[in-house]
Amino acid sequence: MRFKATFEKHVVVHPLDIIVPQKVVTKGQREGDFYRQIAASLKHVGLIEPLIVYPRGPGGYLLLEGHVRLEILKSLGVTEAKCLLSTDDEAYTYNRHANYIPAVAQHFMLLEALKNGLTEERMTLALDVSIESIRTRRHAEWSLSRSDSGVDRQT
Repeated sequence: MRFKATFEKHVVVHPLDIIVPQKVVTKGQREGDFYRQIAASLKHVGLIEPLIVYPRGPGGYLLLEGHVRLEILKSLGVTEAKCLLSTDDEAYTYNRHANYIPAVAQHFMLLEALKNGLTEERMTLALDVSIESIRTRRHAEWSLSRSDSGVDRQT
C-alpha cells in the first residue's frame, strides 16, 4: 500500500499578510493560559512549530493550523514566518488530535531542555510560569505502580 505525502519535505518562509486564517481567535482564547504561554514562548524563544498552510492560488495561502501563533506573531510586529506546505487542503492536522501532553512527558521534556543548557530562568520567560512551577515539575518523581500500569511487579 502506498501513501501520499501530506506535507512538502521542506519548510518555507512566507509573509504573514498572504496567509488567510480559516477561523477567528476568540476573546476567550486570547484571555486563556494557552494563549498567554504561546505568546511568551514566541516572544522569548521564537517560532518553533511552523504554521501549516495550503496554496490557495497565486500569492496566497490558506492557514490550516496555527491560528493562535499567526495572531500573536502579527501582534508582535513579525512580518514573515516559517510555514509547512500541506499537499491537501483538508483541515485535518495531527495537532488537532495530539495536542495534550501528559504530565510525565512534560517532566521528561523539561529535564531534556535543562540538560541541553536551557536555564530555569529562560524557561520561566518562555512558558510564562513561575520559577517555582518549573522547579516543582523538575523535581517531580514519576513511578509506575501496579495500579498505574496494570502490570504485576514481582519483588
